Amino acid sequence: MLRIDKFGEYHFLQTTKDGYDFNKFVLEFSGLLIEKAVGVLSFDGDSMNPTKEEFERGWTYDKQEVAYFYPLDENELKENIFANCYDEWYLFDKKSKLKSNHIFVTYSGFGLINPIESILMKSVRLRFWNQIKLNNPTSFIINGDNFIYGTKNKVEIDTIKKSWR
Repeated sequence: MLRIDKFGEYHFLQTTKDGYDFNKFVLEFSGLLIEKAVGVLSFDGDSMNPTKEEFERGWTYDKQEVAYFYPLDENELKENIFANCYDEWYLFDKKSKLKSNHIFVTYSGFGLINPIESILMKSVRLRFWNQIKLNNPTSFIINGDNFIYGTKNKVEIDTIKKSWR
């Protein structure tokens, strides 16, 4: 089931990982990613430590254990970097560095819309939104127990919703 909501200036959609996956999203909506700068906070549940080949293609890695690439292009999106789970990506219109790098995707059941609320999950979600506010990405992708795409651009959410199957 696709759920759509808004928090602050961000519009977002959420579905279970069985309802959608990162590969499908990249294939169908690569236009939302092209020319963006990306900070990969989590890759398969941990820090993305780029390989020699990825460094040669332009990936960088900083002291905060965040991998960056700018600008994303069709060639990079064809690489096999979306076949895993528990990824957390922050996308920017220009080259940026994350100011806060707490990983949220690995919290069991993490979502921005949860049918079962616990005090812990409310607290985790509030910390997530505080991190989003601090880092101020154009958009973000969470690919864990739930697939979440958030953006400041409501038209992007409307476009995804229209093509939802």
